[in-house]
Amino acid sequence: MRFLAILLSIFVCGCAFQSALEPPVVDQRGIDHQKFATDQAECIERGKGFVTVGAPITSCMRDRGYTILVPKS
Repeated sequence: MRFLAILLSIFVCGCAFQSALEPPVVDQRGIDHQKFATDQAECIERGKGFVTVGAPITSCMRDRGYTILVPKS
């Protein structure tokens, strides 16, 4: 039973960490798609260092001037 609880905890943490690396939905009107792809990749890479609750990728994209339509936490 204890093993199952540990296994479940690891799975839940892994899912939470993976969802933290999902980029937000951004308004695509009038943006340079190549620059967007580069910025998004850099924000995801930067977000990998975060283990805290929050939305580091959403914040990074917003700081780069993108309009966030659906933030990810």
